[in-house]
Amino acid sequence: GSGLTGVGYVALRFNTTGNYNTAIGDSALYSSTTANNNTAVGYQALYANTTATGNTAVGAYALDAATTGGSNTAVGIYALTSLTTGVTNSAFGEGSLISTTTGSYNSALGYQSLQANTTASYNTAVGYQAAYSNTTGTRIVAIGQSALYSNTTGNYIVAVGRGAGYSNVTGQQSTFIGDNAGYSSTAGGNTFIGTAAGYNVSTGTRNTNIVTG
Repeated sequence: GSGLTGVGYVALRFNTTGNYNTAIGDSALYSSTTANNNTAVGYQALYANTTATGNTAVGAYALDAATTGGSNTAVGIYALTSLTTGVTNSAFGEGSLISTTTGSYNSALGYQSLQANTTASYNTAVGYQAAYSNTTGTRIVAIGQSALYSNTTGNYIVAVGRGAGYSNVTGQQSTFIGDNAGYSSTAGGNTFIGTAAGYNVSTGTRNTNIVTG
């Protein structure tokens, strides 16, 4: 291998022909054999990676279970720690995307954002515990502290604002924009825009509430 940097106990221990890898920390990139262009900084960062390329892991246990999934970025302790074969995920913050195993194309920024996400793909969560409970819901956007906090399997949802869509669990195809907009909503097909818009609407569907004042 060429262009290698290994600093720490058994860092890059099994590298054979892999090139341009950087491993800093005890057991960083430990299992890597032929993988290229990876950066691992922290205890057991990218520990299980064998042949995947283009991963960046910064923080203890970051991406430590990833084997062949490539082009992932994990920054923070336990970030993307369960990922195995998923690709092109980005996790910034302690525990972000911590449960994701095979999901791909997810972006999580914030402490425990998308914390429960397992196999779902194409999700974006920004903020403290944004989309915290999501497991298999796909194509959701949660921006703001605890936005879409309770969502588990709901798909095609946009929630922007602190607590927006907080109680939604399985509802589909809703839009919540504003502080606590759609906070109590559990059903789908709703559009609530403005501060606390539709706050008390729980089981109703296909409602539109726009607060302008």
